[in-house]
Amino acid sequence: MAPKPKKSPEAFVDPARRGHLDGFQLPPEMTVSQWADANIILPPETAAEPGRWRTARAPYQRGMMDAIADPTIKTIVLNLSAQSGKTSMILNGIGYHIAHAPAPMLMIQPTLEMAEAFSKDKLAPVLRDTPVLKQLVEPEKTRYSANTIRHKTFPGGQLTIAGANSPTSLRMRSVKIVWADEIDAYPQSVGEEGDPLKLAHKRTQTFWDSKLVCSSTPTLVDTSRIDHLYRSSDQRKFHIPCPDCGEMQELEWEHVTWTTGKPHTAVYVCLHCGTVWEDGDIKRQLKHGEWKSQAVFNGIAGFHIWQAYSPWSSLEEIVAEYEATEKKPAERQVWWNTTLARVWDGDEVAQTTPDQLYQRREDYDAYTMPSRSCVLTAGVDVQGDRLECLIVAHGIDGEQWLMAHLIISGDPTTDAPWQQLTEVLNVRMAHPSGRTFGIEAVAIDSGYLTQRVYDYCARNFAAGRSWFAVKGMQGPGKVAWTRSTKKLKIGARLFLVGVDGLKEQIYSRLANAEPGPGYIHIPNREPFNIDWLTQLTVERVRTIYDHRGFAKREWFKPEGARNEAIDCLTYADAAHASLNINHRSRLEGMSAPQNVKTDAADLARMFL
Repeated sequence: MAPKPKKSPEAFVDPARRGHLDGFQLPPEMTVSQWADANIILPPETAAEPGRWRTARAPYQRGMMDAIADPTIKTIVLNLSAQSGKTSMILNGIGYHIAHAPAPMLMIQPTLEMAEAFSKDKLAPVLRDTPVLKQLVEPEKTRYSANTIRHKTFPGGQLTIAGANSPTSLRMRSVKIVWADEIDAYPQSVGEEGDPLKLAHKRTQTFWDSKLVCSSTPTLVDTSRIDHLYRSSDQRKFHIPCPDCGEMQELEWEHVTWTTGKPHTAVYVCLHCGTVWEDGDIKRQLKHGEWKSQAVFNGIAGFHIWQAYSPWSSLEEIVAEYEATEKKPAERQVWWNTTLARVWDGDEVAQTTPDQLYQRREDYDAYTMPSRSCVLTAGVDVQGDRLECLIVAHGIDGEQWLMAHLIISGDPTTDAPWQQLTEVLNVRMAHPSGRTFGIEAVAIDSGYLTQRVYDYCARNFAAGRSWFAVKGMQGPGKVAWTRSTKKLKIGARLFLVGVDGLKEQIYSRLANAEPGPGYIHIPNREPFNIDWLTQLTVERVRTIYDHRGFAKREWFKPEGARNEAIDCLTYADAAHASLNINHRSRLEGMSAPQNVKTDAADLARMFL
């Protein structure tokens, strides 16, 4: 009887792994875009167009993806607008290296929370719906799987998903490829360990063929990481030919034209022959486009693309958003960064003078809310010999009215000033609709006499009042309102206020000269005089450099100058950010204006 043939070693290998092991011999030549076109399936819960990936849908993506597998490129810089397909391109690159060119990789998001969200909401659906990836990466909930939300293993490599705010996750293991996403939101330093991007890059030093892929929308001039890296690259721009004269050119915002107030008339004008392009002309010419470098290549390939190129956007939408920001200056930076992918010079928001504001003061009643307002908040500043309280009325789209600024004299270590503050914060104001409103949220600075502020707010919060102890947090990217994780005694709560962003918003509104959305109304009465308006506009933004050479933008005031006015308004805006109010719905639900007589004797006694 003939002996049974012996099984080859391959017969004992899981079929899903066998093809992968074959790849160790020499994988066939394939670019990232080719691999993505052949394999990636876009999941329905994350993709606007689920199903088979098609690079031809947005042809500018081909050059960016293929740079990932280009051995001559050490660093890739993606300086991109919203709706450019950035996340999908990164996921395609990760998938390529899992299935086709396995390697140890590190993906970095700005925070650990964002890292987990990326893993669960973006990465997991692609791993699930793309057959080749589903075979190679076991779900973390599988009984014998060693995978977790922030660590994935596959034959020949692994992927760690980390937060730029976590030094531990940045120094855990050596990697060949670093994916650094939204780097403009990274902290400048992780504790005392330095720049998180540099820490991550050090993890690649043992690999001669390592790769660093950095991506982000830009933020502020001088401090934008992605802008700095792009300027050190070969600065590639995507050029497309004019459908009429055929001249290649990059699209520039300055050559978009339209009739004011009619975004649907927006067209693009050729730089060379003046031909007018419709949206369809731009999209059709993308397939003929090519990336062209503006600087000498030095191992860093930089790509810049803005929203006009995107097949998921239109000139009409871009222009409509731009016109909306003209009436809401506080949102102009967001449009500039996310639509044009350009850095924003925030210094210009701090140029309004006290004299300009004094000249635009208005006559309106101190004790009756304006008809377009529907919310009252207050900000309180604690000084050594007084409490200062600013009451602000809020309307639709950021429109505000300064109502009253009270100075309560007295030693804040005693009860008397706090008792008087309680009287002030419990007032109700009449509204022309016939309703009356109380102050719905109050933010009290706890930087001075901290424990007394905590105790005062805790007592009043227990009584059902939304009066909060707050601490200002400086630095870009801090959210306006968030609860502190600091443990306080029972009943006390501390909230953190991102003062830099709020001040930029305030100064941008002050620069708005057109009443309506994004406008701050100033009353023609005391104490809103030149001295008070000087306090409101005294602070400026400057760029400084720390001992490590990191650029940092900070708000500052001249030595000896007073700034209680801007502090109080900042806290009043923070208190407003704590509320979840639909101003339009509230105003629409109120009755038609009436003539209302207000007995303001008590208010006048406190206000004057």
